Amino acid sequence: MKKYALAPAMALTLLSPQLFANDADKQFYFGASYGFGSGEETISIDGDEEDYDTDISTLRLAAGFIVDENIRIVASYGGYDLEFDDFDDSEITTFEFDGIILFPADGVTPYATAGLGLATYEDTAEVLDGDDLSGVSLQLGAGVTFPVNEVVELYASYRIKVIGWETVEVFGMDIETSHSMGLFTLGGRVLF
Repeated sequence: MKKYALAPAMALTLLSPQLFANDADKQFYFGASYGFGSGEETISIDGDEEDYDTDISTLRLAAGFIVDENIRIVASYGGYDLEFDDFDDSEITTFEFDGIILFPADGVTPYATAGLGLATYEDTAEVLDGDDLSGVSLQLGAGVTFPVNEVVELYASYRIKVIGWETVEVFGMDIETSHSMGLFTLGGRVLF
């Protein structure tokens, strides 16, 4: 009987969040960031490709899990405002999952990040007589984190993102759309 009682106790011990805590015992965080940069929208209609330059600003909200002092996992929701010279401004919303690898150092800590996301090209349903375009994003980045105190971090990063959108048919023509962008980002996190 003691063997059966010992197994759940060992499982609970092994699954204890204390095993994943960093030195300050902070395991989760919430954060927000603002970014700005530029990008390009590529539209291909039956193989004829056109590129349109855009200025981009973004606001992201994030929740993360601190695995250890070197690894973090983050989920974020972001809105991207695209300003075009050639036509009306647009908006993209994303839900992203990223992994972050930190290279701990005293004071400023450099990091690299990579992830995948789901994207929606807002207000495209009006043009396409259907749903807004859906897409998949791939993002890569690098930055530095500045600890303010034990529970607050500030960070700066540069991220590149590529979004591939679903192919749609309009008036018998296949339309393929993609975005590429580079963004400088400034933000903060509260650890708990």
